[in-house]
Amino acid sequence: METRCPFGVSAFTFAPLMSMEDPEKQRLLESAMLMFQRYGLKSVTMSDIARELGISKKTVYKYVANKEELIKGCCAFSLEDVHQKLAFLQERAVNAIDELFYVDGFMREKLEKHLHIMEFQLERHFPEAHRQLTTKRQELILDFQRKNLRRGIDEEIYRSDIDIEIVAQLYYSKIHSLLTQSSHNPVIPTLKELLGQALVYHIHGIASPKGISYLHERMNDSTAQS
Repeated sequence: METRCPFGVSAFTFAPLMSMEDPEKQRLLESAMLMFQRYGLKSVTMSDIARELGISKKTVYKYVANKEELIKGCCAFSLEDVHQKLAFLQERAVNAIDELFYVDGFMREKLEKHLHIMEFQLERHFPEAHRQLTTKRQELILDFQRKNLRRGIDEEIYRSDIDIEIVAQLYYSKIHSLLTQSSHNPVIPTLKELLGQALVYHIHGIASPKGISYLHERMNDSTAQS
């Protein structure tokens, strides 16, 4: 069964908590993630998780020292999952613009499931875990965007004169702003439309004439299919 952690995006600082060679620890993280998503971070206890898994609390503490460490492990699991998903989408995409649309769809799916609400709980109740998550997510998004920009330039669908580092930082700022806005304002009726318009705006700012032509083709095809 496919599971998703409620928090959002590469497991670097969290890596020591990961032991995916151990199927029992993976099962623990998957179950904890689902329970946190369903009932909230504060309300789920270590006893609840042990009961859900049919194991003793002592066994849970064999893998994590406390609840915060468990939550950090869930974050790591989630970030690695997103890292792998991005790699899959990069391989699937026919070009850099196509890649951006795939990633945009992936992000919308997460927001539509209201998993962003969990981020607010994480920030409020477990600030250290949230700080680490935010730092590593920034690294992941910036790395993705740099690679996307280089790919687009090589494919001649992005302008060759763009400053990769500046544009990557601008892209991250947009994503971070939307995540922050959605986590503190759970009901944003136009969030999907906002994400879509922001993506088109971003592409128009970096695309070459060849890229603009492809963008319009893709958007026309999407309109015709909807």
